[in-house]
Amino acid sequence: MRRTTAQELSAALAHEQEHVRGRDPLRTLSTDTSAARFFVAPLLAHLREAFATRELAADRCAVSRCGTRAVAGALSRAH
Repeated sequence: MRRTTAQELSAALAHEQEHVRGRDPLRTLSTDTSAARFFVAPLLAHLREAFATRELAADRCAVSRCGTRAVAGALSRAH
């Protein structure tokens, strides 16, 4: 089993920093709390789509900072 490289770690951190910059953890918590409380809310489907868009934005940010190879390596290690 190979170890995570410094470039992969930098890519993972860049990805997560983009989530923090976009306040994604707060938005996710808010949406999940609303979904648990009001289980039939059409707006939640729209918000989940927006979160998917934010996930791709975080990936793009990491690629622009660290390169495709580092992001691909980090993603392969995460799953």
